[in-house]
Amino acid sequence: MKILIVGGTGNISWHCTTQAVEFGHEVWILNRAATRATRRPPPVGVKEITLDIRNKTAALAALGHQEFDVVADFICFDEKQAEEDFELFQGRTGHFIFISSEAIYRRESAKQPFREDTQQYMPEDVCSYVAGKIRAERAFLEKHKATGFPVTILRPGYTYDTIVPVSLGHNCFTAPQRALTGKPLLIGGDGNNRWTFTHSSDFARAFVAVLGKPETIGRAIQVTSDFVHSWNEATEILADALGVTNPRFLHIPAEAVLKSELGRQKELATAKLSDATFTNAGIRSIVPEWSAEISLARGLRQTIAWLFEDATRRRIDLQLNAALEKLETEYDHF
Repeated sequence: MKILIVGGTGNISWHCTTQAVEFGHEVWILNRAATRATRRPPPVGVKEITLDIRNKTAALAALGHQEFDVVADFICFDEKQAEEDFELFQGRTGHFIFISSEAIYRRESAKQPFREDTQQYMPEDVCSYVAGKIRAERAFLEKHKATGFPVTILRPGYTYDTIVPVSLGHNCFTAPQRALTGKPLLIGGDGNNRWTFTHSSDFARAFVAVLGKPETIGRAIQVTSDFVHSWNEATEILADALGVTNPRFLHIPAEAVLKSELGRQKELATAKLSDATFTNAGIRSIVPEWSAEISLARGLRQTIAWLFEDATRRRIDLQLNAALEKLETEYDHF
């Protein structure tokens, strides 16, 4: 098949691109090539279109009269961008895949494990990232109902490869670097809440398996691993992967987390303070043989090894570091 991946070199999309190439597909990627220093390089064999997909004039000119069996957008974040995707790709592809997020599920009232029909947040009540994904999903499904636009929605769980999962922190190396200098790894709440950790290569195997499958069109399907750990366990696994001897762990009350700089996007912060387990019955109804294979310990060893191949990959956020330092100072009484 001829496949266009919008993105293609990111934390989730790189493995999807790579595995699609390995399956023998003709793979194109479209991105700005603006953050290559901290990403994996495009896999050998892909064809590249370098531009901003949101520049409609440039995108139309670059795409010309090309058609694709599948188009997948990993960098669509709101309703406006969903509308732009529809305008660009309606009639140009037989299958469009929108990469959404499990962050759209309500944490306060949701029963575990999460399913595709779990109650979602109201977009007007939540942070821009979560609201954007909810509204984008709605826009795509409305286009499907109105015009037959062949969209499939995939909702990854928390997925890592070039980022490091931490209880308190962002998708950078700030919190791990603090641990390497003797600082404690901060854990939100009591750390007993159970989280699901999915390696990007496992998500990618599900992704390539649904390419071009008509039975997925008009559906939302979540894809997560079955590897579940408490944040206490996950943080210990991270410390081991980092090679930290005698690691220190410091629990920060949930209320303090939400009031801090780390609580600015409340729904994302709340998610890390809550349980997050999932059923994969939906994806297995389509790909029965699929299951996650990469344990958190194995995946984190691979991530840390990759990050230490080049110092530029280990991004440090000074504002985040200050926020973590403030919490440590307030709650570290030993």
